[in-house]
Parts: sequence; C-alpha cells; structure tokens
Amino acid sequence: MKDQRKTEIKVGATVIIGIIIFLWILGWAKNCSIASKEKDVTVRFENVTGLEIGDMVTVNGLRKGYVDDMQIKGDYVFVNLSIANDVILKDDAQFSISMLDLMGGKKVGIFPGKSSKPFDYKAIHNGIFYADIPSVMSMLGSVQGDIVALLKDMR
Repeated sequence: MKDQRKTEIKVGATVIIGIIIFLWILGWAKNCSIASKEKDVTVRFENVTGLEIGDMVTVNGLRKGYVDDMQIKGDYVFVNLSIANDVILKDDAQFSISMLDLMGGKKVGIFPGKSSKPFDYKAIHNGIFYADIPSVMSMLGSVQGDIVALLKDMR
C-alpha cells in the first residue's frame, strides 16, 4: 500500500512539473512575461509586406522586443511594438522594416537616435519599409517590357 502511495505521489509530482515546464516554454515562445513590463510604441508604415505579429524588434542589432499588434487605418498600417524597458529612445529615433533572412522573414529595426530631446511614447511615429528580394523582383517584372524595348532600340 505504501509503495502504491509513493508511486502516486511521484506520478503527481512529475505531471505538475511537466505542466509548469510546458507553461514556461509556451510563455517564452509567445513572448509573455510576468515580471517585466515593456514600453509600447506605435509606428505608422505604408507597407508591412511579410511582417507578422511576434516578429522581432531589434535596437542597433540586438533583439529588444517584438511586434505586438498591427491594424490597417486608411492608407497606413499601424504597428504596435513592445520594447524592453532598458531601451532608451530619443526624439529622432528611426524605425524600419527590413529582411531578416533569405526565406522572407521580417524584423523591425530601431535606431535609437542621438537627440537630446526625450522620446514621446504616446505619439505615432513614422517608419520606412526597405524593399526585399520579392519586392525588387516584382518591381523588375513591372519594368521588364520597358527594358526589352530599350535594348531593342539600342541595337
């Protein structure tokens, strides 16, 4: 009877530890945190092709946040970023969407700025989209006819 009781306690403890580890890994994967509070920044982009919720935000190349939400309003896409508390942004901070890897992943890059004025976290800031390989190929496809005609004229 005592051996059966010990086995039940071991199984129960193993299940509880397994659930705790599962929840910890799930929280890590979804960028959830209990202890730290992030700063929220809203950036307006004309184009966010390939950017997804959960994509990384880098400050001078270091991962310091993630894309929290995106909404379309008129001709723009408003992207909400969650940035770590230790990041200090200035009034002239710049935001850009660029290619993360050759497979089409995207990231939001932040240059924190050098101004002496403090950053306004409540304002909506403008960002730029750097063309990636699919965008360049698309642009090249749209001018393909012009290039062919130009080459024929040159002959």
